[in-house]
Amino acid sequence: MDEAYQNAVDRQSDYLLTKKAPELRSMPKSGTFGAVINGELVQGVWSHFIFDNDVHQIVYRLERISMKIFVSQYFSGIKVLPNGQVNFLDTQELGYYEL
Repeated sequence: MDEAYQNAVDRQSDYLLTKKAPELRSMPKSGTFGAVINGELVQGVWSHFIFDNDVHQIVYRLERISMKIFVSQYFSGIKVLPNGQVNFLDTQELGYYEL
């Protein structure tokens, strides 16, 4: 199940790689998305962060509750650099959003 949730947020980030930097920079500050996982529609959220160095980060997050007490979170995202290059966020960058 973990893999299905992670793949769902990864697909969202993959889609952003098809867009140009100006379009990504103009995205709203946040939103929601839906993903079908094992036949069930699951709602997730995304956030757009703009840093002082003109780096933009767009982060997708899904949560899964199991046994009514455990919460697992899944993250993926991209960054838009000042030169217009668009890359996936690395593990360390994503780790900041897990705190």
